[in-house]
Amino acid sequence: MRFLLTILVFLLQIFIIYGQHPDYYQFTAKDGLPDTEFYDMIIDRNGFIWLAANKGLYRYDGQEFKNYTNPEKRSLSVFGLLEDDKGTIWCNNLGGQIFFVKNDSLKIFIDINQYTNASRLHEFRMWKNSMFITSDKGLMQVDLKTKKIDFIKSSLAADTLAMSYSPRIVNNQLLYIEDKYNPHLMSFKDCVPEVLNSLEYGFWEIYTTKQYILINKSYRTGLYIWDIKQKKLIKITNVPDNLDLERTVHLFEDTNGFLWLSTTKGAIRFKLENSKMTQVKNYFPDKFVTRVLQDKKGNYWFTTYKDGIFVISNLDVIRYTTQNSRIGINKIRAITKDTSQNLYYTGNDKDLRRFNIKTQTFSKLKDSKTKYNFVAVENLAYEETLNAIISVGPKTSLWTKGYKKILIVGANWRSYSFLHNNKLLFSSTKESGIIDNIFFERDQFEYKNFYKYLKNNTYRSLRKKRAYTNHFNKKNKALYIGYIDGLRYYDESFNEEPILYKNNPLFATDITETKDGIVWVSSFDYGLLGFSKDSIVKHYDEQSILLSNKVSIIEADGNDLWVATQKGLQYIKRNENNDSSSNIITIDKNDGLETTEILDIEIIKDDVFLATMKGLIKLSKKNRYENNSRPDIYIKSIKINGKDTIIKKEYKLSYDKKIEIQYNSTGFLNPNKQKRYQYRLKGLDDQWNEKHTSFVQYSSLPRGTYTFQVKALNEDGLESENIAAINFIITPPHWKSWWFYTLLVIFTLLAVGLFFYSRIKRIQKQNILLKQKREIELDLINSKLVALRAQMNPHFLFNALNSIQEYILTNQKDLASDYLGKFSDLMRIYLDHSRKNQVTIDEEVKALTLYLELEKKQI
Repeated sequence: MRFLLTILVFLLQIFIIYGQHPDYYQFTAKDGLPDTEFYDMIIDRNGFIWLAANKGLYRYDGQEFKNYTNPEKRSLSVFGLLEDDKGTIWCNNLGGQIFFVKNDSLKIFIDINQYTNASRLHEFRMWKNSMFITSDKGLMQVDLKTKKIDFIKSSLAADTLAMSYSPRIVNNQLLYIEDKYNPHLMSFKDCVPEVLNSLEYGFWEIYTTKQYILINKSYRTGLYIWDIKQKKLIKITNVPDNLDLERTVHLFEDTNGFLWLSTTKGAIRFKLENSKMTQVKNYFPDKFVTRVLQDKKGNYWFTTYKDGIFVISNLDVIRYTTQNSRIGINKIRAITKDTSQNLYYTGNDKDLRRFNIKTQTFSKLKDSKTKYNFVAVENLAYEETLNAIISVGPKTSLWTKGYKKILIVGANWRSYSFLHNNKLLFSSTKESGIIDNIFFERDQFEYKNFYKYLKNNTYRSLRKKRAYTNHFNKKNKALYIGYIDGLRYYDESFNEEPILYKNNPLFATDITETKDGIVWVSSFDYGLLGFSKDSIVKHYDEQSILLSNKVSIIEADGNDLWVATQKGLQYIKRNENNDSSSNIITIDKNDGLETTEILDIEIIKDDVFLATMKGLIKLSKKNRYENNSRPDIYIKSIKINGKDTIIKKEYKLSYDKKIEIQYNSTGFLNPNKQKRYQYRLKGLDDQWNEKHTSFVQYSSLPRGTYTFQVKALNEDGLESENIAAINFIITPPHWKSWWFYTLLVIFTLLAVGLFFYSRIKRIQKQNILLKQKREIELDLINSKLVALRAQMNPHFLFNALNSIQEYILTNQKDLASDYLGKFSDLMRIYLDHSRKNQVTIDEEVKALTLYLELEKKQI
């Protein structure tokens, strides 16, 4: 008997360790996963995840995996990831090469191939301006500046066999293991090696955390704590017999003080209490887990050998599947509970199964299948008054205390409610109606006589329409029925009234009632509505607190509500006096809930169970499911006119450049969720703009100085602690620059000067020409006067005038008149000749003739 009890306890312990497993996300090729074989993983100070894989070194920035390689690298695989005090990433390979990342490329630091053995990996650590590398000839000390190599050996080491391995920096000293055949724990401090403890034959590994130094013998069970003060090994006890510690490769301590061992049979989480292993759990027991790490957000990362990368966002979100438990099925459609903490569930296989919460055991009820059981169950309910389980569907059945199945009705029921006066409300694919509670008459009722029963007994048909859900409100003795064409309300006298929302039909998906008597109806269009009789007294939608207006399942929890939407699960801790101050907890993919296709909800004390098509999920109500970690943000790349440039703090660009800025938030975000960013370009727009894409473009910015700023927001709205920023100085086009304006002024002044200069010169030239013309004209006039004077002798003129005077005095009027006429004709001829350049001979003869006549007549 004692032996059987021991076996039972052992099996129960195995089940507790292996039966529950948190929901997880597995990276696949769709996420860009470059490999499935990973050896090491670290998270650097900027939140980037570095992976040492079979195909090389990769960096995951929360969006993509980037490969780092070197053309002189002798093999693809890399190992031994390390970040030094300056933030530089280091790694090595089996070929004896040690690399570091600089300027976003992989560089070779040193090649120690001549000192190494390719059959094993040679680890290294940085300490006090030196690199310490394990080798078969002792511990190598390499000066980081000169690369000078020295070998460190203890006095116990053989001359030829001084193998060193597992170096670790602890409390300002270097710990390592020396020798394989006569191994001892070594300390290197103040340039002197010291033997701390002798060990058994074999390979030993040193693991260090903030609290502990653990030493494990590889390929053999045995985990020890190294007590620094007492300088002795303390064996860890209370290790479950089923846990295989023969092959451990890494130890990690999370923020909650739990230790994680990476082993060939999964990741083992535990706590140490007085050198005893407690609270042991095993995760991914069928995987060779190579590393476990926890990021800033609290996600747990698991790298594996041959199975890729897994991420657990929340250890309290447990998913029971056929792969990690004896649940029997993965596609679960309906669940319910009894008063003894048993959870009943059913799925597409139509079997009714039970999950005992206390013992964490699963079982399938006998007589699950009958000749009528060929379609899936729609709903499950436990009726305390009957102490029985009722499965509702095309074939509705009752399970008695002894789990004997009794078929009650085969009329495609979708829902039912117990009424007062021993009546029953049913809703089916054909109608809704009220009958006597046939569940109390199960011993006399036969399945195939149901419709005859309806004709021969008290039966009230409410409506001949397909219905999906119903609810009976005891306080007001009112009925709520969700039909295919909308929700209907029935008062105590069964008067029917359609319930509309904004004059539109309300299509109900589920109905429940909280402790305060409010009847809650979920819809696929308008969110969640609370009713008192036929009046809407509460309303939750996307504009207030819901993730989505498409609500599928609701469950009352006292006065609180659990609401399943297409975007996630929400827990509404209602404040009856002030809905705006109600506490809303959102649980979605970022919290470890890998599916939002929730088909049913059941609450057992502090646990919430969800029926999904991907297994049975358990949540804890005590967990707040909040992400208090502020996301990191960084500028990923900057392109100028489509070309990548080196990222700088400031750029000076011309106005016609096209700028594309890519940014990203590091860390894990479920790929099915979008990241949120806020950005602005100070100098152009000081308002923050929100978007889900990780890039922004600007074209032809006007002249000025701008600062681009971007920050990330997590799913709970917390902003990045630091803002990523880049400055841009945009120079104006040449026609708007100061030198262009200066040249333009100078050119204008020169043009005006040249214009006036040329005009002055033209005027001066015109004046000269006018002067010359006038001088010529004067010369001409003078020449004409000279010619005139030559023709008109003054003596002749005096004589002619005297002759005229004489004729007048002597009263010779006719002679005076004739002489004066001829004299005037001669003067006219002379004047006329003076205006001509040439005079004909006839004109000259005529003038001379007239002159001679006047000469003859002179007195």
